[in-house]
Amino acid sequence: MPTNPSDLAGLDRSPLDIAERAFRMLACAPSSLAVDGRQVGHGLPRRSMLLIELRDVLIHPSCSNAARDAVWRLLVTRARQNGPQWMVSAVGVAVPALRGISGRICRGYVAGDPEDIDTEVLTAFIEAIRTVNLDSPNVFPRMCAVARRAGERARENAEAGVARRFPLQESAPPAVPWGHPDLVLLDAVAKGVISEVDAELIGMTRLEKCTLADAARQLGLTTEAAKKRRQRCEPILVDAVLSGEVEAAHPSHYAPRAQVVLVEPGKVVAEAELAQELGRQVGVFLPPSFADAPVKAHAVVAVPASMADYARGLYGFLRELDQLGCDLIVASLPAEEGLGLAIANRLRRAAGPRPSE
Repeated sequence: MPTNPSDLAGLDRSPLDIAERAFRMLACAPSSLAVDGRQVGHGLPRRSMLLIELRDVLIHPSCSNAARDAVWRLLVTRARQNGPQWMVSAVGVAVPALRGISGRICRGYVAGDPEDIDTEVLTAFIEAIRTVNLDSPNVFPRMCAVARRAGERARENAEAGVARRFPLQESAPPAVPWGHPDLVLLDAVAKGVISEVDAELIGMTRLEKCTLADAARQLGLTTEAAKKRRQRCEPILVDAVLSGEVEAAHPSHYAPRAQVVLVEPGKVVAEAELAQELGRQVGVFLPPSFADAPVKAHAVVAVPASMADYARGLYGFLRELDQLGCDLIVASLPAEEGLGLAIANRLRRAAGPRPSE
């Protein structure tokens, strides 16, 4: 049964929840997308069906494999040819299956956030829509298999990250948040899809579980203005992600050649100098509060005080230290709020295990 979009305000922050919300918003729209069962054949109802009804038909045990295959060939073709709305629709039809895949992978999972598994499953399924061979049978099962393997790899990587220890400190690195939603927000800001304020508003209310009223107050907005702003920018963000304009990050995109070690801000200088004395070629991310501190290292990057400038420059800083021949980068995490949260997660990604490790 179609759902009123206003009933969805309390959804959790999982990317599968966001995909479901976007799908239901399309399904409730006056000009809802539909599939004509007469064109598909294979025993489907001989009439036009809204996609939310079509999803129920495909799930029902009486639906034949031939009908499912024909529908998924149609959905994938339209997602490839007819723009973001059909990509959102195809993903939405798959959400129940993707939830099942992610739920099974996450049984007993304590090494990281289950939403990171959701992200990998969803990202892999979207990529499968773009690349699956439609000439072979079992289109949907093959796409689900791709999504399942991606989720399993994400769990394995996170559990390997928890077991790995830094050579210069005793604590284990945090689980690597492959494709975490806040990284998507940062990419969206960098590409001008949404503003920094939009990203902070979504991050605070969807990722940090801050109430809309509290977030509005911190951002200098009225609650009503914040509500309208979020209603406006979230569909834009969803469209950008599903169309590929904004990327859910892949681990290889963020790993510099140099090893990255994360320490407390007040220990950056001492840790860097110790490693330099031990023969490492050390690059340092010098925190703003220690900008004037002398440090004996191979290369130094002064971290900008502005989180927006830091976010835009982070990859450039990592590449610069790689190009200067550093084999170790010592950095600290910024305050984990707003864009700082996204930067912190990207630094954790860089400090995490490489796919080949």
